[in-house]
Amino acid sequence: MSELTRANIVGGRIKLTQEKTGAEMSIPIHPKLAWSLRRTPANGIGLVNSVGGQRLSRFALYRLIKAAAAAAGLPKCCTPHALRKAMSRRLGESGATNKQIMAITGHKSSEQVDLYTRKADQIRLSDAAINLLTPRTRTEQKRGKPRERLPQNET
Repeated sequence: MSELTRANIVGGRIKLTQEKTGAEMSIPIHPKLAWSLRRTPANGIGLVNSVGGQRLSRFALYRLIKAAAAAAGLPKCCTPHALRKAMSRRLGESGATNKQIMAITGHKSSEQVDLYTRKADQIRLSDAAINLLTPRTRTEQKRGKPRERLPQNET
């Protein structure tokens, strides 16, 4: 990310080479990022620069992200890699397939994506499985009314 410049933005997409895997990528710019880019004046060649307009090194960008996370009250584990992992998890929670997630994160295999999305998959799949059970009885099917839900645990 420290290497990205405004020249990497082409047709509403960010074009880049994923650092870890070497994958050539073209990712659509999310509307919130587009909004932020429009309102942030260009200050140097990079997308993220120092106050003086100098491009940030990879390590300086890492420190900047850590400082911003701390200022926002986020846990110390919030690092650039954790942001990639969080994106994978959020996409998984939204129902994205492994291939869709890999198209955003640049992962080469679905095994690593599986590690990041396992909990999201479990929740989504268990919800879908329970929904297969309703309505449960012929009487309920005839009435079109499912059984009453159990009360939620208030703890």
